[in-house]
Amino acid sequence: MDYDALLDHLGRAPATSYRYPHRDVDLDCTVHASMRREERALWEEALDRALGGSRVRASGVALDAGCGTGEMLLGLAGRFEHVVGIEPDPRRSAQARERSPQTPVFTLGLGDPVLGESKLAGSFRFAHCLQVLGHVPCQAAGGLLSSLAGLVEPGGAVVLALPYTNGFEDLFRSSDLATLVGQPMERKAFDEAATLPQSGLLPVRHFSMLSIEPLLARAGLKPVWYAPYGWFDEQTANLIVLAVR
Repeated sequence: MDYDALLDHLGRAPATSYRYPHRDVDLDCTVHASMRREERALWEEALDRALGGSRVRASGVALDAGCGTGEMLLGLAGRFEHVVGIEPDPRRSAQARERSPQTPVFTLGLGDPVLGESKLAGSFRFAHCLQVLGHVPCQAAGGLLSSLAGLVEPGGAVVLALPYTNGFEDLFRSSDLATLVGQPMERKAFDEAATLPQSGLLPVRHFSMLSIEPLLARAGLKPVWYAPYGWFDEQTANLIVLAVR
């Protein structure tokens, strides 16, 4: 599907609100500046690797899945001919449009049926999904990643940012967005909190490599580069993943 047809098709889809439509605390303001800089630098490195180091704007369309308030849209626009953002939170998608008025942003989530339609398969050369999959119910993460992978053309690249643990099992916690203090929780409690979120609290799943690699494989993605960053303690951090379809 060409770019204009893609925009027309997405524009006809009904807007939805997948997660956190009434967040009282602005998540973007709670992340430490040093961690944001580290994530941005690693994201740039992942893009360089995906594009073979070229600084010429690449042809094709890049997708920011879960673009939030649009922080990364301008960066993508400097690297790709076309960029599209999707964000299921209506308040945040509106902010993204204000922040990057030249970029089409649709109030959609990866779980919306329109994105699973066969006519959209392979419509994007590149896609990233930053700090989304660690905050959805465990049973939903694989399907959302497969949906994302299906939107990318064969040979195209996907970049993920995930909460990470260097242990052998996933870790779950609930973070207070006002203080960034996290409390351990069981998987069942995490799934419940991710399904019916409470204002000001963010459920977090720290993925182990033993769960990341099978998720990628089931989505048809081959990891080619990993980089941990933003260590919270000796066991938990974040992870940038570059994978190809």
